[in-house]
Amino acid sequence: LLRHLKPALTPHGERSGEIFFDAMKVLLDTNIVIHRENVKVTNPSIGLLFYWLDKLHYEKCIHPWSLEELKGYKDKNMQELYETKLPAYTILKSVSVPQEVFLAKMPKEESDNDRIDHQLLCEVFNNRVDLLITEDKKLREKARKLGIGQKIYSINEFVSEKTEEYPELISYKMLSVK
Repeated sequence: LLRHLKPALTPHGERSGEIFFDAMKVLLDTNIVIHRENVKVTNPSIGLLFYWLDKLHYEKCIHPWSLEELKGYKDKNMQELYETKLPAYTILKSVSVPQEVFLAKMPKEESDNDRIDHQLLCEVFNNRVDLLITEDKKLREKARKLGIGQKIYSINEFVSEKTEEYPELISYKMLSVK
């Protein structure tokens, strides 16, 4: 596709070189990071999620407030584990400011968790990230009410969609025939 677009993109210029594009930015809810970095398997589909994120070259992002939430765990071993593994993710450098149209559609924040959830949705609403992946059903329902439900996925929804969309990227283990 890019080979066909290159002449249109450079009608009078040089036709050699590379075309660069920004990777899709996927914001991962705190629960996704916990599933991935936990010492025991809590969701067997987490490996497939990261397979697709890597295969499609999507940028894996964490919100700074999610980072603070992870640092708040009291278990010293989990703290060390997160500190070791979190550099593999892109931490958003700033926090998106909620606009009136966003605030008018959101329910009142009743907890610290609501505040973080609303901020994650705000990042998607303001187009600072392309997608949000979460296992939080209430968060996905709020996204539908905001009109951004198509950008919010559970692990299984994302894996199913990408498996259907890109079947050629699935590596099947072949049985040897004697």
